[in-house]
This record gives sequence, C-alpha cells and structure tokens, in this order.
Amino acid sequence: MEQDAVRACGLIDDISGTSQAETGPGRSGFALRRWITGSLGRHLMLKTKYRLQPVLDARSKTKEAAVRQVTLRREQLVAAQDELTRRERIVADCRAQQEAAQARMMDEAMRGIGAHTLVVHRTHLADLKRLEQELIGAVEQQRAVVARAEIELEKALAALVEASKEVQVIERHRISWQQRVRREEERREQKINDEFGMIIHSHRPK
Repeated sequence: MEQDAVRACGLIDDISGTSQAETGPGRSGFALRRWITGSLGRHLMLKTKYRLQPVLDARSKTKEAAVRQVTLRREQLVAAQDELTRRERIVADCRAQQEAAQARMMDEAMRGIGAHTLVVHRTHLADLKRLEQELIGAVEQQRAVVARAEIELEKALAALVEASKEVQVIERHRISWQQRVRREEERREQKINDEFGMIIHSHRPK
C-alpha cells in the first residue's frame, strides 16, 4: 500500500530498490523521506479545492460593485452640493444688486429726478426682486436634490456594509477550512513518514 501511494504521485519507482547511490549524491534516506512527503503534500494541496470558492467569488464581486456604487453616490452628492453653493451665491449676488439699485435710486431721488427716471429705477428693482424669487426657488429645488443624494449615499453605504459582512463570513469559513486541510495534510505526512521509515528499516541489510 505504501509503495502504491508513492508510485501514484510519481515520486519514485520502487522504494524497496532505492539506494543512496540511486537517489543522487548526498541524498540520505531522511532527505529522500522529506522530499517524498513534501511533494506528496503539495500534490494533495493542489487536489484539494475550497468548495465555497464560487460563493466567495460572487460575494467579492458584489462587494466590489457596492464600493463602486458608494464612490458614484459620493461624487453625485459632491456635485449636488457644489451646484447648491453656486445657486446660493447667485441669490446673494442678486440681493447685492437690489441693495445697490435701491441706494442709487435713493441717491438720485435726494438730488431730484424726473418721474420717468424714478419709474425706471422702480421697474429695475421689481425685476431684481422677481429674479430673486425665481433663484430662491431654484435653490430649494437643489436642496431637495442634495437631500436625495444624501439618502442614496446612505443606502449605498449600508449595502457596502452588508456586502462586506457576507464576504467576511465566507473568508472566516475559508480560513477555518484551510487550517483543517493543513492539519489533515500534516497528519498524512506524519503517517507517510512513519510508514516510510518502517519500509526503509525493513529493507536494511541485516
């Protein structure tokens, strides 16, 4: 049984017929034993596959997609906030224009102006006030856009947290599986070492 197991891995042709000269210079029975068991261990590791690897791969892809979604939502929120700041600045400029127009009208009124000029000033002020109300409406609309962007970002973050947890569950299971496989390989290696030692010992010249 021991010879069949070694032959199946393609390690040596015949344990009972192997001598130090045949295994190469400087290769003792102990060195040969280490070489055989090490090669067998690598062979077993290659044959052993983690059965939940497809699940781990799928969940990792879901997590990667969640990361991209968070990045997108953050960019959208920043863009919405920048637009809100721009619209608020326009409202402030409009109010500054109204104050300046009001001051010019009052200054000219103090110096005495005609009725036509006064009407022109008042019409300009009315236009600026109407524009201010439109701009305020645009600001409120953009605030709603920012609020929605914040909600979408929160959803994306929650999805990322959930996806990360699902990956961690499989990762912990994989680590536990790897430890079990490693212990099993060490047990098999020790068994092969023991059996190989018995074979070598039984074929020593008496």
